[in-house]
Amino acid sequence: MKLDFIQALRGFAALSVVFFHSQILQKNGGLFDSQILKTIFNLGEIGVDIFFMVSGLVMTVTIKKNADLYKNNFVHLSSFITKRIWRIAILYWVFSIIALFLLCFFEPSKLLTKATLLQSFLLFPSAKPFVLMVGWSLVYEFYFYILFGFCCFFWGYIGIIISGILCLFFALISFAFIGSEYAIGIFNITLPIYFSIGILLGLLFKKINQILCHSKLGIRLFFFTILCAFVIFIFINKVFFPGEPELRLFHFGPLAIGIFFLFWVISPLLEKFNWLGLTKVGDWSYSLYLTHWLTLNGIAILLRKNSIINIESSIIIFSVLTSLAISFLSWKYIEAPIMKMGKYLIPQLSYKSK
Repeated sequence: MKLDFIQALRGFAALSVVFFHSQILQKNGGLFDSQILKTIFNLGEIGVDIFFMVSGLVMTVTIKKNADLYKNNFVHLSSFITKRIWRIAILYWVFSIIALFLLCFFEPSKLLTKATLLQSFLLFPSAKPFVLMVGWSLVYEFYFYILFGFCCFFWGYIGIIISGILCLFFALISFAFIGSEYAIGIFNITLPIYFSIGILLGLLFKKINQILCHSKLGIRLFFFTILCAFVIFIFINKVFFPGEPELRLFHFGPLAIGIFFLFWVISPLLEKFNWLGLTKVGDWSYSLYLTHWLTLNGIAILLRKNSIINIESSIIIFSVLTSLAISFLSWKYIEAPIMKMGKYLIPQLSYKSK
């Protein structure tokens, strides 16, 4: 089974976050007067949780076969870290600079509420939002890749397991920060545990695929029915009983894991329908994640200037489609060239050489 379902998950996760953030189009009135609709849109935040599980799984599947080649190998370590920094940071810096320029031009007073430029650009943990707000989640990604790379450097294959244990440990100590100023910032949302879950799934990836590939249609339909019932039950429960525990894991975890496995189980069916276009969105999901906040804020400013307060569903759809269009342009003309340049600048190492 291919990893196409991972790209589809990325597309789904990115779109979920866009819908969640579309609420910034208005502060009150209109479409979001409905508490049920507002709760549904709030559930879009689950995209971040899915992204982290995907990262843990992809890193594990990519590295585990040749993980022992990383052990005590500075060349492999430096190549791995450099590639991940290049993948995350360059595009993030581009849009952080754009965000900084727009803040200076349109809302300079908000600069005082942001983290320092050094914290923003170096992804250093801060209780204040970064210049490009979505950067807060990249803090997790950035330090996870560093942790993962060094664990493989010191312990090889066993380092993958150790990195998962350490992520679990960091998630558990987040309990100590309940009620602190970092509750919205970094520590108190148990997100590192999703990397642990992704690593576990990556270690079991081949076995799970074998079970799914060799399962009869009836068994697959049984899994599908159970997962659908689970996801629907959790979703309805969140919509009509939207209490939110302080720890994010308990709020989003069951639904995020359920959706992850649902995509995995029905991947043969989705493949026949070309993944409903989600793999295409997954290709430029990073650009979508970085640009949508700027796009939605730009549309919000235009709405305010034209005194449009009541937001209808048509405006939401227009805003999401605009975000998709801009992210595609970003992917094609900025992200893809940056990645292509990285292939020339960063040594491409052969895992067979040792």
